[in-house]
Amino acid sequence: MKLARVVLLIGIFTILAPSISAQVQPPPGWRFPQKNDIKDDWEVYKFPVHIVADFNGDGFRDEAWILLRQADSGWGLFVFFGAKQRNPHIIKLVDASEGTQPQRYSISLAGVSRKKWRTACGKGYFACKPGEPTEIEITLPSIEFCYTESSCSIFLWNLKANAFSKYQMSD
Repeated sequence: MKLARVVLLIGIFTILAPSISAQVQPPPGWRFPQKNDIKDDWEVYKFPVHIVADFNGDGFRDEAWILLRQADSGWGLFVFFGAKQRNPHIIKLVDASEGTQPQRYSISLAGVSRKKWRTACGKGYFACKPGEPTEIEITLPSIEFCYTESSCSIFLWNLKANAFSKYQMSD
């Protein structure tokens, strides 16, 4: 009986939750990955190129996408912020030049956790820069951005700065 209630609540939330999926359009010069782009590590490891969560805590669903440039082999990581009755605000978190294969990168959802996570400098991989934290707490759903079998970073919404902060978690 409990499971049925949970499934029902999830279904209701999904229907009623603010959504921007139908409104999302890539910025000029960019495109969504297509079926023929899902190859190499994206295909082998089933890496998503799109995740959805309320990254900035405003109650609206936001979307993160790895987008490809239309004119060349460049790519980027974008966030489309959801809002009521307007086009989503779009920010670019990563802009990669030609020569770096987007399929080597992945995004995934880093869920809220009251656990303290040590950053790469907090683990001693390198010296922390002035003001760089040795640990973080994931207080809002966040974007984990990784280079396959290498480094990972977390993009966490900073409420004070009203912007994403990037924290390197491994090298």
